[in-house]
Amino acid sequence: MILALWGCPPVTAVDSATDDVVHDCDSAFEDLPSECLPQGSTPERDPILVHVDTVVDGDTFYATHVGGGATEKVRIIGIDTPELYVDGGDPECWAQEAYELLNERIDDQDVWLSFDLNDDDPYDRTLAYVHLGLDDDDFVNRWLLREGAGPTMLYDDTPTFHDEFRQDEGVAKAANAGYWGACQ
Repeated sequence: MILALWGCPPVTAVDSATDDVVHDCDSAFEDLPSECLPQGSTPERDPILVHVDTVVDGDTFYATHVGGGATEKVRIIGIDTPELYVDGGDPECWAQEAYELLNERIDDQDVWLSFDLNDDDPYDRTLAYVHLGLDDDDFVNRWLLREGAGPTMLYDDTPTFHDEFRQDEGVAKAANAGYWGACQ
């Protein structure tokens, strides 16, 4: 799994206690074993495959469980994109662009959601890591940060990728990408 964080898709997931291969991570996207996806070390729930129905803004979307079932409002962990709707006023700087980045990337797509210590927030949204595959650019949370969609938002109950998210934000800041070039 660590290889997926650094740009190389893993071939297998290995039990660290026995060195036994436990999962084939070369499976088709929809059949990936949950152990192959980057997630918290003690996630509150197992990863789920969902279909993105509607992107709300640069860090929030609605998705339905693949195969039928519940619809969830998903808040992407680790980033705080500018708001499109602020008390009926104008969008914040870079809000429309952040929305368009996310919409073009995941709208009407199947994505995997993986989780951390906490999987919900006070606004009845599911907190999730979002994946289009196992490559580094397929980890949507990190991709958004590197694209400059907004600054990091880090909480103690979703701690797993704090260092990586800070690094991704630094890359965007150094390049004056997106929000960092337009709004700072």
